[in-house]
Amino acid sequence: MNRSTKIFTGLAAAAVIAGGIYAATSHNSSSSKNANKSATLGLVLDVGGVDDHSFNQSAWEGAKSYAKENNLRAGQNAAVTYFNTKSQSDLNQNFNLATKSKKYDIVYGIG
Repeated sequence: MNRSTKIFTGLAAAAVIAGGIYAATSHNSSSSKNANKSATLGLVLDVGGVDDHSFNQSAWEGAKSYAKENNLRAGQNAAVTYFNTKSQSDLNQNFNLATKSKKYDIVYGIG
């Protein structure tokens, strides 16, 4: 995969995440109970890590921007976090950890 394809893929992944977060945090004006609640996010990365200079990193940068805009903490075990995947066999385990914890409103997979 050439560099421009990686950049495009990363930007597309970040756009999809941003759209999903926007949809999850859009509230009906009659619902005052959750009007100020920002969605929490668990990001399951593909193999390559959070600093792969490709789509994993682009998605994490987008998630951190969302956290900053909504005054949420971003990082390991925070309101906006990622699950690092070292091999393909880690994917199921990471999705299970993210979803079974019930800590995240959105669990999103990259890759």
